[in-house]
Amino acid sequence: MSAPLFNTYSPVGPNEEAEGTVEGPIQSKLAATSKKRLPKAKGRRASGTGSIYQEASGGYRVKFATGDIDPINGSPKYVKRRAKTHEEAVRILNGLTTAQGMGNLRPASNHTVVGYLKYWVAKVVRSTKSPRTADGYESTIKLFIEPSLLVRKKIQDLKSTDIQSLLNSVAITPIPRLKETPREGETYSRRQVEIIRNVIRAGLNHAMNVDRIISYNPAIGVSLPRTARKPKPKGSITRSDLERLVDVLRENRTYGPVILFMLATGTRVGEAIGVRWQDIDFNTGRVLIRGQLHREKTHGMVYSSETKSGQARAVSLPESMITILKNLAASNMRGERDKDPDGIVFLNSSGGRMDSSGITRRLKGICRQAKVASLSPHILRHTVATLWLEASGDLHGTAKLLGHAQVALTADLYGHILEGRSKKMSSILEDCVFGNESANSPSKRH
Repeated sequence: MSAPLFNTYSPVGPNEEAEGTVEGPIQSKLAATSKKRLPKAKGRRASGTGSIYQEASGGYRVKFATGDIDPINGSPKYVKRRAKTHEEAVRILNGLTTAQGMGNLRPASNHTVVGYLKYWVAKVVRSTKSPRTADGYESTIKLFIEPSLLVRKKIQDLKSTDIQSLLNSVAITPIPRLKETPREGETYSRRQVEIIRNVIRAGLNHAMNVDRIISYNPAIGVSLPRTARKPKPKGSITRSDLERLVDVLRENRTYGPVILFMLATGTRVGEAIGVRWQDIDFNTGRVLIRGQLHREKTHGMVYSSETKSGQARAVSLPESMITILKNLAASNMRGERDKDPDGIVFLNSSGGRMDSSGITRRLKGICRQAKVASLSPHILRHTVATLWLEASGDLHGTAKLLGHAQVALTADLYGHILEGRSKKMSSILEDCVFGNESANSPSKRH
């Protein structure tokens, strides 16, 4: 490689003097053909440093150090440009220096979209999110993004249309036939398509704002396809079945209290089994939902001081649930129950922590005992949401009870309940406003 014609820390012209450089067209030609090379600077080139090299073909090559480090392999990043003339090369070098000073310079990257997203999950998500969230991101990349055309797409070449095409394709793709699949040929839900978009958008945000390998995020503004299947109304149980279930739960000393707690609060199963005594205020009758239990391969059930939405929420407890919790606390005081080092409230018969799969298995057995249809913890949560929304009509309050980060998610899942309630309200308004007039209408007389 030929010696640099310019090795500068500031913009320079073709005939300006710079330390360690060779100036002028005659000297440049000599430098290109001479076997003697200029001594290389020790260490990495400082940010904002640029060099101009003359190539054997007669053209010029500009190499500019951005001062950034490649997030994956740890090597310094450079911006490289080619020019036909020396004057053009100098203009390019000056322009790169100006762009660097304004913060608008992004070095070239050879990383693919999938390669960068995998790095981001391994190095960033795993250290900032729960293991379950990181596993979900990995699964999304493996099942939906990696099999697509994005597997070979360079991250700097990615366009919004590429992401939109991926989402459109997933929205019309039938789900692989599994035991849980309700019907053959059913496509992925709108929520699943939204998760794919969110993973891509979050990863590209990190590439833009932290690693600075792209200048804009092409996932911003990408819309969910209209063909994406909207979620079906979630199932719930009737009041009579619920009464029979509660009667059996009251007799179960180990799993009854935690399942009743889920029915009383609408919490996720991980949040319910992660409630601690210090989260309960018996004076106000409220519980603070601010953490959850999750399983780690090497440490078992571990408490995480963060909910799925990342937000803590306070939930009022019914009097019956407060009584159940006070009885558990009294058992602890009498030494009848083992104590958890973190103060976890609900423990299994061996004094250990519960896990979600164990709750699911026990709940199915309790349902058989109560002679009701088999239920999952998630159906219990939907039952609470349905009862709350039918009684109050408060969509924002229901979203807060469930711990949804966005009210839009609650509206997508439970909007059909408000439609039925709206019809009842219209009937009430008709009686209040029109009174006897509506009663004497032809439709009422016949």
